[in-house]
Amino acid sequence: MHFNMKHHGNHPNGMIISLGYCNVSYGDNSYSNGDLAADTLSFQSSTGKAVSFPKTTFGCGHENGGTSMKVALGSPLKGSGIDASSSDQGYIIIDSGTTLTFLPEEIYNQFESALVKAIKGKRVKDPRNGFNLCYQATGGSFDAPPIVAHFTGADVELPPTSTFLEIEEGMVCLTLAPSSDLAIYGNLSQMNYLVGYDLVNKKVSIKPTDCSKAA
Repeated sequence: MHFNMKHHGNHPNGMIISLGYCNVSYGDNSYSNGDLAADTLSFQSSTGKAVSFPKTTFGCGHENGGTSMKVALGSPLKGSGIDASSSDQGYIIIDSGTTLTFLPEEIYNQFESALVKAIKGKRVKDPRNGFNLCYQATGGSFDAPPIVAHFTGADVELPPTSTFLEIEEGMVCLTLAPSSDLAIYGNLSQMNYLVGYDLVNKKVSIKPTDCSKAA
């Protein structure tokens, strides 16, 4: 991330805010250029007293690009599980700013081969060459196996609704991709999961959550 401060300004309520230009890029080559500011935000709580959050950063992207797709909401996907496990262990970045999940090329190739064997469907080519594995889908419905991500101490099941998405009418594509650089656990794999970071004990927790419902 590159951040260059342009100027400071006075908030109408007398508070000082910081304004600047920010350039942010992510592991999937997506980016956002725009304005960034910091201010104190205040909200009413259930106790009736206002709760303030000082130095809250927020912004607006004016120039954005990179990975984008249409998320189809339709029939849930279903299928039998596959086994593409590996005895190798490594590190992966959990990134809410990266859309896809990226795996090391060797692991991805084994994973994709197992998927191709398990999926009974007509494979098609993405005309934009943005996705490796795509299939024909009727009305957004597609049979696909559930995928399980094995972390040390926990297994996280990735529902087919997040691993295969309809990127255009009649075609669904795998939202995991190969990478020759970093391994990244993207935000589509985090859909309907609450991810917690315990910085003191250096642990990450992933809890199934219906994100369509208010807390």
